[in-house]
Amino acid sequence: MSIDSLVEAIFIKNNFDNEIRFEVDCNMNNKQLAQFLHSLFIKGLILMYGKNNQLVLNSLTMDQIERARQKLKLAHVKARVSLYDKETAFDLNLIPENDHTTIPLEISIMKYNNDEINKQQDNLLTKEFVFKKYINGNLVCISFEII
Repeated sequence: MSIDSLVEAIFIKNNFDNEIRFEVDCNMNNKQLAQFLHSLFIKGLILMYGKNNQLVLNSLTMDQIERARQKLKLAHVKARVSLYDKETAFDLNLIPENDHTTIPLEISIMKYNNDEINKQQDNLLTKEFVFKKYINGNLVCISFEII
């Protein structure tokens, strides 16, 4: 089954909120699995709340993120979502300190986060790979775990 078919089965076709089971390639390391689960979640958000296969992250509400999280949980994937205001995120060093005047903060965070994840060891627990998004002035940190 393709990832697009899986996304549709989890986030759109599962109208009665039934549990869903799926298998992934057993040759994936945990980093690849975490990246796959992140793609699944983001594609689910796009399918549920986007238009023309695109989604403006700043248009998302926490209720919409929670609904997608619950849909994913029915597929035995726990999405941990933490929210930090900008000041707290800077204080906790969750946002890179640099001049954000040339690159928007949203893009800077995603680039820095991709670099961070690429430097991590391949077989950490999936929940140790944290994907960061800057949405509506807040840092949203998402990690995944098979349950």
